[in-house]
Amino acid sequence: NPDSGKTFNIINMAASMALKGSRTLIVDLDLRKATLSKALEKNNRGVAAYLNSKTDHISEYIQPIMDNLSILSVGTLPPNPAELLVSERFSTMIETLRGDFDYIFVDCPPIDVVADTAIISRVADMSVFIIRANMFDKRSLPMLESLYKEGKYKRMALILNGVEASHNHGYGYGYGYGYGYGYG
Repeated sequence: NPDSGKTFNIINMAASMALKGSRTLIVDLDLRKATLSKALEKNNRGVAAYLNSKTDHISEYIQPIMDNLSILSVGTLPPNPAELLVSERFSTMIETLRGDFDYIFVDCPPIDVVADTAIISRVADMSVFIIRANMFDKRSLPMLESLYKEGKYKRMALILNGVEASHNHGYGYGYGYGYGYGYG
């Protein structure tokens, strides 16, 4: 869903891989909003220009963020995102990037808003769904389970984001358990 923390989580996962020494790239493929590019203030030029054949060298658009971590931003928002993503040029771009990086993290729009994420998934090795506690409509869980069972997204995983840690539940490590045995 929108505002579930997708961009926040992807930045942190990518930074973690970069910190351990892996050559890591974050690609902003939210071609309608460029949320990641805006968050990192790195939206000069990028994926849209490459996919619109304005250059043959995708490496021109890659910008460093820190050691081992770079971003490929959206650039100018295109009028035809889905059309660009189904192009052979998109698949070629991903294959080129795979040769240059150990890990590529892709920030996508929510799956229920536009078809872009389903199109992007064809080149992904793994799909991570981010849902936010107290924002996600639990009635959508059967749909997520169906996507998982049908294998529509490769190696599908789920992150529950925004969970409030609370110590008021009466269970956990330490003293004060109550099991109904006459003592607590």
